[in-house]
Amino acid sequence: MDDFYLTSQWLAAYVEAQWADFASDLHQDEAGGESSQIPLSFILSPFHTEVPELILQKLKAISLRPKSLLEVGSSLGRVNYEIVSSLDCIHSVYLVEPSKRLFESSKDILLKGGISRFDRVVARENTQFELDTSEIANSYKHLDVIAINKPATAELDVPECDLVVCLNVLDQCDSPDEIMTFLFDKVPPGGVLALSCSYQWNKKHLKNPEEQVNDIKQYFDERWRLLGENEFEYRFRVNERYSMLFLSHTVVFQREAGEGR
Repeated sequence: MDDFYLTSQWLAAYVEAQWADFASDLHQDEAGGESSQIPLSFILSPFHTEVPELILQKLKAISLRPKSLLEVGSSLGRVNYEIVSSLDCIHSVYLVEPSKRLFESSKDILLKGGISRFDRVVARENTQFELDTSEIANSYKHLDVIAINKPATAELDVPECDLVVCLNVLDQCDSPDEIMTFLFDKVPPGGVLALSCSYQWNKKHLKNPEEQVNDIKQYFDERWRLLGENEFEYRFRVNERYSMLFLSHTVVFQREAGEGR
């Protein structure tokens, strides 16, 4: 079954952007000709470690130790891993990812353990690079992990979670408003929602153009308290000489305690 969201080539780009530092030989790829070796900083996207750092800082500032984590659009799981491996208070993790390729690959990386093999963006003689996922999988062994390969809709049976994360999903989905309704419904009073968007509205997916926004903060009303926001670089390597770069607007909000929906 083909994937509605990304091709196998783009899967390779996602894997590199999130997990290149776990592939010991990936940054040794040569650009060809007389070019020097490709630096790891060109391949790996800082987004996937910088955003978790912001989230963790804000959780610490409000002394919130979440027991449950829901990530909508969990992709290949790097952000999720950074959070889980830093918080020993988390017991339950819910991963919601509608893309078949991302879903299956993320389970391989996060939960399997051992050596996982993936295609390279720059393929030479059908070579692959290897990820040793043992350290990653060890962070999830003691957790109750539910992985769901479906879109986030009202029919999806997921409980409220102390920490809810949804990164760079809104501008790639059918209905941002529907996603936001789902997210708001999953954050209890006192809980935290981390949200990001690169504002690259995709007409291929977006059913109603009127749902696109210029500032994701406008989704939140007086029942939410802004804990922090920032712009982070978000990029993918397309080939050995070209990497696509966006800025992703990231916000962290806390639902006011005692407030209704």
